[in-house]
Amino acid sequence: EAQKHRPATEEDADVVVRVGGERLGIEEVDSLGVRVQRDALSEMQEQLLQMEASELIKLYGFSPPVDSSVDQQGKVLESKNHANATRVTGRPEGDAPVAPWGFGDQFRMESVPDALRFVVEEILDSPKWAVGKPRHLTINRRENSFFKLEPQLDPVGDGECVFIVCLLSNSVITLCPPGEFDRRRPAEISLESWTDQDVDVLMRRRSMLLLSGMSRNIWRHGIRKGVQVETETDGNKDLAVCDWWGKKQNLVRRSPQMLSITLAFEKVAEMPQDDSSLFD
Repeated sequence: EAQKHRPATEEDADVVVRVGGERLGIEEVDSLGVRVQRDALSEMQEQLLQMEASELIKLYGFSPPVDSSVDQQGKVLESKNHANATRVTGRPEGDAPVAPWGFGDQFRMESVPDALRFVVEEILDSPKWAVGKPRHLTINRRENSFFKLEPQLDPVGDGECVFIVCLLSNSVITLCPPGEFDRRRPAEISLESWTDQDVDVLMRRRSMLLLSGMSRNIWRHGIRKGVQVETETDGNKDLAVCDWWGKKQNLVRRSPQMLSITLAFEKVAEMPQDDSSLFD
């Protein structure tokens, strides 16, 4: 029997909710292929990754189009607008710089810097995750609390098992089922989400999300634009940008900056079956 990721647990189900507020059972979370590891990294590891990412962005960073995504064949879908985001990736994307660790069958672990390599090796060495060779590594830094990500399926060539590490801010990643969106207008999406069947995953700072099975191959993942909320601290009024989780009353305040690391791995290689007898 092929190796599997750890089963879904109550801790996973605690952070996964349908739009509208209905909780998903553990079996539903398991069948969706979602796992969430809270406090996947320490504060010190987060600081080291932030410093390392800043240096990599200076060398290989580029600003992706605001509404761009990459289709399942790896083609960049272009847009003229640019977001408050910077990306570093080993996957070729048009004329953008390419990080030295490469992509796919040419992924070079020895070219991954120390702090990032620690994360890759932690996933590879953990008994919780059934993964093969790493194939893809991307860093995205988003600024000014603008974390919007249009729902997308990552390219097939990235790898079967996708991990997203959320640093510097809390956030909510929304999973959208296959098919047409119920809503297209940005204002409606911000308040109602793309479909009534969407599933929200609460991503606390330094947590890690696994997308596998249906959530990797059929359901799209995105981040809503967010809502502005007036806050008051010690008599001083301010505007904060928040995600909402399941219901609009469940607000999750964003930090000004978010750093996300996306890692993708092959399926773990299955051992060939040997029916021969030891006594032949």
